[in-house]
Amino acid sequence: VQQTKIEGSLKISKKEENDKTRFGIFDNLIFEKSDSKGQLCNTIYDFIKYFPNFVSYQKKHNLEIGSLIETYKAADAVNDFLSIVESNVKTYPCFKKLTSKEMEYIKFEINNYLMGRIYVKVFPKDPDTEDLKINNKCVLLSWIEPHHLIPNKNIILNNFVADTTRYINKMQMEKSPIKKIEAMLKVSEIIQSTIVFSTGNNESGVDDALPFLEYAVIKAAPNYLYSNVNYLENFLDPSLKKAKYGMILTQLHLIVEAIANFECKNLIGVTPEEYIEYSKEAAQKFTSRIFFK
Repeated sequence: VQQTKIEGSLKISKKEENDKTRFGIFDNLIFEKSDSKGQLCNTIYDFIKYFPNFVSYQKKHNLEIGSLIETYKAADAVNDFLSIVESNVKTYPCFKKLTSKEMEYIKFEINNYLMGRIYVKVFPKDPDTEDLKINNKCVLLSWIEPHHLIPNKNIILNNFVADTTRYINKMQMEKSPIKKIEAMLKVSEIIQSTIVFSTGNNESGVDDALPFLEYAVIKAAPNYLYSNVNYLENFLDPSLKKAKYGMILTQLHLIVEAIANFECKNLIGVTPEEYIEYSKEAAQKFTSRIFFK
């Protein structure tokens, strides 16, 4: 199955906007509207077209939490629709002879396409209060070294910070939940490789990896970490919240909590006085850099 063919089957021109037969494999999904009559969605195009009305309806009725819409309602609508799409694709004649791997690829591309189109409606334009809190903590902790978080002094990091920062930034830029979690999977793989290379331990667990992930996130200082974790929790396909993806999502939740509530006692070999002094210096450097720019 070629990517171009799949993308071509999802995109439509203006002339085809009313052509319901083009997307005949999809069942209906009804969006609630203020007039209580509902909005029938027969196609992916309909879903994308009417989804903003669904979000606006929630906002109009004060269904908001901070700067995020009440995402679980929107997530339910998206996940229900994708479930319908997946179920009907499996029985559609032109897909019947495809292998399970090819079917997974189609599901992956439909998910990417749909989430890419509605992303701006479910992801906040500005950082949440928790995003700012975490980013600020990362800036204040920018002075820390690996041995402040990682007990093993034999760890060899080499390009660890540059490599993990690249994928953490990629996670922030991606729109698809699957692509976001896969970017963080790359971070996890870098961490595991680092542990194996430094210690020879091929059976390291979550507890071994967490200090590395915490160090990587602090150095990357992402400005939307909380919002991204919230987005993944709500919009990542429920069937993927198992095994490796589920483990990564759990780790991200732990890191958000750890950094937001970070204290001197979380560091190895740093006194409270040193913690305050180094954090002040980091804040001053950050302020000076902004002023210089």
